[in-house]
Amino acid sequence: DHDRFRRSAKKNHLLQPKFVSESNLSVKSNSSKSSDKLVHEVNIKVVLPEIHINNLKPNTNYNNLRKYLDPLVGPLLHLKVLPRKEKPHTCFGFVSFSRMKDAEKALNILDGHVIDGSTISVSLSKRYIDYLIQEGTVFIRVENIHCEIKREDFLPWFSIYGEVVICSLTTCFRNKSLKLALVGYRTKNQANIAIKACNGLNLHGKKIVVKMNFIKSTNDIVTDMKNRKARQLLAEGKVATYEEGLCADETMDECFEDEIIGDCLKECQICSEFFKVQEMESMFNCTHQCCLECAKQYFTVQIKEKSLNHLVCPVCQEPKWLSENSATKSSNESQYFGMMDIFLRRILDPELHDIFQNKLRDMSLQNSENFKWCSKCSYGFFYGGKEFVICDSCGHVSCPSCNLPWKSQHSKLSCEKFKQWLEDNDDTNQLNGIEAYLENNGISCPKCKFRYSLARGGCIHFVCTQCKFNFCYGCDQEFYNNKDCGKSCNRYGLHAHHPRNCLFYMRDKEPNELQELLTKNNVKFTTTVETMCKCCPMPVQDSDDQGNYKDTVCGKDIESDQHGGLCRSHYIEYLVGLIRKFSI
Repeated sequence: DHDRFRRSAKKNHLLQPKFVSESNLSVKSNSSKSSDKLVHEVNIKVVLPEIHINNLKPNTNYNNLRKYLDPLVGPLLHLKVLPRKEKPHTCFGFVSFSRMKDAEKALNILDGHVIDGSTISVSLSKRYIDYLIQEGTVFIRVENIHCEIKREDFLPWFSIYGEVVICSLTTCFRNKSLKLALVGYRTKNQANIAIKACNGLNLHGKKIVVKMNFIKSTNDIVTDMKNRKARQLLAEGKVATYEEGLCADETMDECFEDEIIGDCLKECQICSEFFKVQEMESMFNCTHQCCLECAKQYFTVQIKEKSLNHLVCPVCQEPKWLSENSATKSSNESQYFGMMDIFLRRILDPELHDIFQNKLRDMSLQNSENFKWCSKCSYGFFYGGKEFVICDSCGHVSCPSCNLPWKSQHSKLSCEKFKQWLEDNDDTNQLNGIEAYLENNGISCPKCKFRYSLARGGCIHFVCTQCKFNFCYGCDQEFYNNKDCGKSCNRYGLHAHHPRNCLFYMRDKEPNELQELLTKNNVKFTTTVETMCKCCPMPVQDSDDQGNYKDTVCGKDIESDQHGGLCRSHYIEYLVGLIRKFSI
């Protein structure tokens, strides 16, 4: 009836304010006749659906309560938290809704919930019950109801006897094991039939008590309070007469209503525009609010382009623990995403909410010990705890712990040792190892560039096995006959014109002289190595008595701990190689 009146009044330009919690409207119509004027005055009182929340903690304020209620019951029209004077350790509150079905949803969901460590009880406010009574609703009171009975189980027993306007089922404040209910019917006859039929009915092992509900009129209570306030103002000398006291009390009530209307416009902390309270959305772990459109745009981008760990407040990025790997995250994650699911289901399109559900499902599966992703095709599946897993999609066999391709050698090796085994037996790694060895212990033919592993111990004259090129491995210069020399020299046989930095000339230098030359040219070299060996480990080629060559190590004594773990001759060869490399 209230919604029907608002639509009719708005159509006829009778009701224009953005928000009306309770108002008296005077509607006047003037006839067009000039002889006399006919004036009709109609007083209409509008009271929005309102619930009363009891047993709140003193530290529960407007922001905390709003943050909890918004995701559960949808947009609120007005919310107020007040202290209880007779019990300072508790508070109570009133919540107004624009529609009756939102108020019934709140009654069904919130009763018995825990807010800030306190179990709350929820019921219809006395003012709204009085309004319904004035509209002709007849209430019956049902007592001794078992605490486990839900509204959807309770309502069918009473709806068969007439049209139920509203049903409020709440936990008893003094006895938490019981509930009581208020059931409103259209007519008194329907209420009497329900009382006769249901009184003494056994529900869950308890006989309920059904009787007519008698409530003192709120108007009478308000009149008594106004009279008392007027007498108080008169006794304190703040007004001269009793009538002035009544006027002063009404003025204070109007100021309070103006304050309520002002509270209904909130500023969005993202776009800085002002919106009605029912168009604002509150975050979970903070007090920030934004408009519905900004919330839609923000969470749409976060869900489509980022992970679920980015579903935080757009203003302060709370909660911080969502992006951390800690015990706090694991304990709060389930509750947080449960509230986020309710919140997103209400503001987002079904297709986008399905994307959130899929990501939430994947994240939950990822945290399961028996769920694995295939390292080849990214297919997800459960496995039965075997030492290897087989993908149901592509048939790839891998280790469930390290995700490496499975080989029989892994059954006898740990994941770390198996990884090292794969590196040691990888063809690419072997080629890289050969390259590194030849870089330090090999030579290349200057003509055909074929590479050799150099076994020291012979002379510096080298003949390439591929192209038969004769060259000095100390300076890469060619060996040739004196007739092909092209220079005036008296040498005969094969010879080469070695440069001054060739090993041919430098091998008679002292190691400290070569070190000094390298130091002057800022070239780093090795002097000490950590080794327990006292003999030179340089690989060489030696011949036996029969003239057969064999590969062995130098084996000479290491004369100084500043020779890089080599004998004197091989350390000089190492230093000369650096001089040649840097063209000194």
